[in-house]
Amino acid sequence: MSVPPSYTAHYRKSDDTWQPLSEHLFGAAAWARIFARKLGMEHLGELLGLLHDLGKYSQEFPAYIKSAIGLLKSRPTRARGLKRRALE
Repeated sequence: MSVPPSYTAHYRKSDDTWQPLSEHLFGAAAWARIFARKLGMEHLGELLGLLHDLGKYSQEFPAYIKSAIGLLKSRPTRARGLKRRALE
C-alpha cells in the first residue's frame, strides 16, 4: 500500500491512490467557481469550494480514513464524532 500524504481527502482502493487534501480542495474550488459563474458569484463559489472539507485538516481525520480502509483496527472515538457532526 502506498504512503498517504500528511493530510488526505480520499483514498481510492482500485489503484491504491491517496488524494492530498490540498489537491481536492483546489479542484473543488475550480469546479465550484465554474458552477457559480452562472449566478455571477464565481468568487463565492471558489471560496466555498476551498472551505467545504476544511475539517479534514485535523489530527483525527487521518486516523479515521485509515481505519475506514482497514489500516487501523478500530475507528478513533473523536473521528466518529467529527463525521457525525459533519452530517448534521
